[in-house]
Amino acid sequence: MKRYHALVVLLLCLSPAHAADKPAAKVAVVKPVVAKPAMRIVGPDEVEPGELVILIAEVPDGAGLDWKICPPEAVSKLYIDSNKRVAVFSARAKGQYIFSLAVAIEGKATCLVHTLINGGDNPEPDPKPDPKPDPKPDPKPDPDPDPVPVPGEKFVLVVAETDGRTAELATALMGFRAWLVESKHTWRYVDPDFTAKNTKPPKWFMAFVDDLKKAKTDGPVLLIGNLSDGLVDGIVVEAMPATSAAAIESVKQRGG
Repeated sequence: MKRYHALVVLLLCLSPAHAADKPAAKVAVVKPVVAKPAMRIVGPDEVEPGELVILIAEVPDGAGLDWKICPPEAVSKLYIDSNKRVAVFSARAKGQYIFSLAVAIEGKATCLVHTLINGGDNPEPDPKPDPKPDPKPDPKPDPDPDPVPVPGEKFVLVVAETDGRTAELATALMGFRAWLVESKHTWRYVDPDFTAKNTKPPKWFMAFVDDLKKAKTDGPVLLIGNLSDGLVDGIVVEAMPATSAAAIESVKQRGG
């Protein structure tokens, strides 16, 4: 009888009901990581005067949006739809227009910038003139000496990635552009992947590619040259200064 009772107790200990009293092992649940799409303004970089331009804001749902345009007087040519995700613009006046979009998400603000060239800001400069060879060159020339500052009209080119344009850069460019226009200098602002409507880089831009490579920077680049009779020479290339005052000073140091 004692053996019988011992067997019953052993079976009860091994039964599923008894095993259910033990706490279940914890299993870690890994949540899938979903990459957030980059916010941007999608639209053309260059159009003909009077051509209809449609800009689309690729931003998360529920974001607060506020569009601005520079120069401010062009706001009369800008239409924003009711959800503020689409901006429509058309102007016959040639020039360069900078659209900025303030995006507010959960109390945090981000600024997106898009630059549009409407028929060209100024007449395109011709390629750089061929340098005349020196019949008696210096046997030990200085490596890439800086050109002597020449007073007069300058050709100023700012090159910056569209996706990398920050609010600080937009602010610096607006002040810089206003001074260049007031000082009657010729200027352009383009993306390094800038292409004309025929999908090929324009000849005037290709003339400065080798100079731009000398900047040795991954950030925005500032190119300054002397402009005379449509030709550019005496080129200096450097990293784009962080403020409009510093950029203006760079042009002034070259005679601007």
